[in-house]
Amino acid sequence: MNLRQLLPLCLGLLLSPLANLARTQDFPRVISVTGTADVKVAPDEVVVTLGLEATRKNIREAIKENDARLKKLIAVLEKQGIDPKHIQTSLIRVTLNYEEPPQQHYGKGGKFQAQQLQMPNAPNANLPNPADPFDAAPDTEETARKIKDYTAAKTVVVYSKDLPKFEQVLVSLYESGVANVGGIVYQSSAVKKLRETLRPKAIIAAKEKAELLTGAIGQKIGKAVRIEESGGGGPSYPSAANPFDLPSPVSFRYAPSDTPLGPAGIAPELITVSVSVTVWFELP
Repeated sequence: MNLRQLLPLCLGLLLSPLANLARTQDFPRVISVTGTADVKVAPDEVVVTLGLEATRKNIREAIKENDARLKKLIAVLEKQGIDPKHIQTSLIRVTLNYEEPPQQHYGKGGKFQAQQLQMPNAPNANLPNPADPFDAAPDTEETARKIKDYTAAKTVVVYSKDLPKFEQVLVSLYESGVANVGGIVYQSSAVKKLRETLRPKAIIAAKEKAELLTGAIGQKIGKAVRIEESGGGGPSYPSAANPFDLPSPVSFRYAPSDTPLGPAGIAPELITVSVSVTVWFELP
């Protein structure tokens, strides 16, 4: 064997341990599992999202009407015992409503005025079509469409801990007619404590799953090298954009009342609060 043939063999022997080391570093000997724990609780709080809208020809009149409806809405809520600090409003939003352009063009006598058609490959195919008034000039949307009116809108979020009496609040809101009920969400004030109780259970569930998986192939797990909590169910934590700690929507149902304004007719379903934890265990 000459030197030219021996050189590649020597290089292969030298690089083989380095390649195995690289593969070991790329794929560490660990197992990753996720454990979950959950519990069902009865809600003791409710958050209602309301929408206020007013449409007028004049933008100032639309805003003025929206403010008047907001004052009436707050008066209705306060009359039903809702604390003013539990009523949050968004900034005003104004939408410009445009007139719809005509869909067809008619000549004198009500007869349909045909448009001149051009073939894609014909000369001057990209030039404006004089038979089409909408293609005669490069008008922008602002100049071609006229503003019909303005819509001023606000979102109102109402929070209450008095579920037994909340049906009467809802009835009053519908009777007032000043707002649209956009959503009803139930939540529990005990979610934070419940999640603290569920975290250790989720970690134990992850460990049991790892032991089951490795035991099936005759291995054991080592110490945990990394623990990470995933997004669990239930309410999110408070934030500036979420003043009432809004959770994910939960289902609810209405039970018959003795009278329209009688005993509580709202029977919310139980809320599921869950915690998911991912744990990385070493494989000895």
